[in-house]
Amino acid sequence: MLIKTQKITLKEKELCALEIQEEGVALAHISQPLSNTPELLNCDFFPHKSSDDFSVTLKNITNKYNLQVVKINWVLNPKYYRLFLIDIPAEVPQSEYKEAAKWQIKDIVEYPIEDLIVDIFEAIDFQKKGVQKLYVIAAQRSFLKKNLDIFDSNLLNVVAIDIREFALRNIVKLADKSAKPEEAVAHLAINSDCSILIIVQKNVLGFARRVPLGLAAIQTTEGASSLTTEIQRSLDYYRATFKKSNPSSFLIYPPIDANSISDTVLKYISENLTNQIQFVNLKNCLRISCPLSTELEKQCYIAIGGALRNTEEY
Repeated sequence: MLIKTQKITLKEKELCALEIQEEGVALAHISQPLSNTPELLNCDFFPHKSSDDFSVTLKNITNKYNLQVVKINWVLNPKYYRLFLIDIPAEVPQSEYKEAAKWQIKDIVEYPIEDLIVDIFEAIDFQKKGVQKLYVIAAQRSFLKKNLDIFDSNLLNVVAIDIREFALRNIVKLADKSAKPEEAVAHLAINSDCSILIIVQKNVLGFARRVPLGLAAIQTTEGASSLTTEIQRSLDYYRATFKKSNPSSFLIYPPIDANSISDTVLKYISENLTNQIQFVNLKNCLRISCPLSTELEKQCYIAIGGALRNTEEY
């Protein structure tokens, strides 16, 4: 999303996504033939002591999977970018939105403007509904360059840098085949570090909210209650600001035990939003051609979403 590199002739219809996490690097390699279900060719997780060890970890990954012949999509971990929803800059041509957005957020990011790189996107139908809003992705330019240099030193071809919200969007497109094109679908992904709520309509990311509550946190009564409250606030804001109704269905990953404390979240969604709740089952969405345990799937869920990016977008 933030950076696209020059096209190089590599394996067609295949994409490998990598996500650098604090605990290690997640990998997913997917083939996307036009007429068939996407196939998960490889999925792996390489532990490291800290993200500072990325150079050594990437060398090990490259040696094991011969990644030089595959397009790479680097999916940024939320630790390395911020996502803002801002007013569309007034009296500014659309071609200058990105530069104007950079100046608008410069005082709420941790790095100086000369080290700031941004990208922007509009959510679906915002301006048609009279809502003048814009999403801004902000990241540290020097951090991206440092890691791109590491990719280059391993002769890897990074064709795009993505964010977690777009990886989840890709999973929604594949996982919910029952929704009609005009219907909005929500997806709550509860990860180890945080939870992300997105709403997708017509295959477009229309809303995104990050909540600093992960899998461990929602196993407590307080954590589950807090996540429920954040979902409620998010949907209230979505309806009021974007003039939308509640999503028609709600995807959740990973599955929540109906007898657990975190069942509080399920009860709220079913009683107040929609009873069309589905747990994402990747085995129903993909052809799996590699070992994929439950734990590995959780570690690589975002990378799998990143590898589902449309290979024609570069």
